[in-house]
Formats: sequence, C-alpha cells, structure tokens
Amino acid sequence: TMLFAVAPWWHFLPFPTSPSSRLRCQTAVLRESPRVPARWQATPDCERPVRWREVLITDEDCKLQREEAAVAAQAAAARAGQPATTYSELVHSLVTVEQFLAANERAEARGRLLAVKFYSQRCRACLRIAAKYRRLALDFSSGVDCYEAEQRSARPLLDALGVTSVPTLQIYRPHGVVMLTSGAYRPEELPRVDKRVRTALRSIRERPGLWLSRGERLEATLREQSSPPSTRPP
Repeated sequence: TMLFAVAPWWHFLPFPTSPSSRLRCQTAVLRESPRVPARWQATPDCERPVRWREVLITDEDCKLQREEAAVAAQAAAARAGQPATTYSELVHSLVTVEQFLAANERAEARGRLLAVKFYSQRCRACLRIAAKYRRLALDFSSGVDCYEAEQRSARPLLDALGVTSVPTLQIYRPHGVVMLTSGAYRPEELPRVDKRVRTALRSIRERPGLWLSRGERLEATLREQSSPPSTRPP
C-alpha cells in the first residue's frame, strides 16, 4: 500500500507559499508605497495626478465631490443674509500654514479668538465629536472663529503647530498668533474644553493685559517656515 501526503492548499498557489508569507508580502507593499511629493501635499486630491491621491482616489469620487459642493453653494445662496448654521458654514477647513496665518489675521481684525480642531477621517472619536464642535461654534459664534484641519491633508500644518495626536483642539489669540491652550478633544473631554473656551474669552475681555504675556507666540516662526527659502534671513 502506498501512502501520499496531501500538501496544504496554499502550496499549489503560484506565490507566496503560505498565508503568513502572503500577509508579509502585502505588508511590504504597503510599507513601500511612495510618499506624496511635497509639491502635491497641500493640493486637493482632485487636482493631483491620480497616483498621488489619498482620499478621493477616482475621477468618480471627484465628480461626486463637485456635485455636493454645487448643491452646498446653492443652499448657501438661498440662505444669504441668514445666520450660519450648517457645519460647513460654521467650520472652515485649513490645509496650509499660510491659510492658518490668514485665518489669524481675519480673527484679529474682528477682535475674535481662533479655535482649530485637528482630526482624521479614519478616527472614530473624531467623527463622534463633529456635532459637538458644531455646537461649540454656534455657542461661541460671537467671539470665536472655528476651523478644522485633517491629519493627512494638512500634515505640514500639524507638524508646524506641534500636533502629535487627534482629535486635538487648540485655541489662539490672533495678535501674534499666541497659543492659549492645546489639548485632547475626545468625547469625554468636551465639558472641560467648553470650560477652557469660556475661561479664555472671559479672561481676555476682563484682563487683556494679563493675556498679552501668556501663551506661546508662534507668528515669527510660522512666517519664517512659510516663506520661500530665498527670502528667509540667513
């Protein structure tokens, strides 16, 4: 009698020889994915070459985004003259350091504070706080300009502002781009964050001189980072 050993099914595949090796192979491919060149990092996905897109991968994705933007624009035109209420009207996106500095200039001209929420599209906690951040923007609409920056699309901005985890909320006094507070913005932290915003608003109004000497001044450093290399001081 002759006995034959039956090999596992994966031995008959042309490559790799086991499930674990297949996993290692796939992991290696992910690790070797090319990094988006610096020239495209601040460019919206749909304006990049297809190979460098990160979120909106296909032309169909971009088409849907344009259609949604057109609908939102029509709705905004219909509400012209009415107070902002939707998330996109209350919370604007930031991608670059230049946009962040411009937002500070606008807030300073209006005598307001500036809040920035840093989040990731792949973060569940970030998605859970979106409605809460809209509520914060509504509650403090008389004194705070609210923005948000997405981790992947605004990576240079997060690096410049020292953001190492998401969700994070930072509050700034625009004059001199002074960071007043920075901290986690997870669901369980919301009451504490709300209190920090109220305290900052009240303190600046009641004791403005005290806050001029507090916080971390970032304007000079950020402007130097955002300027072309040829214009930077030696």
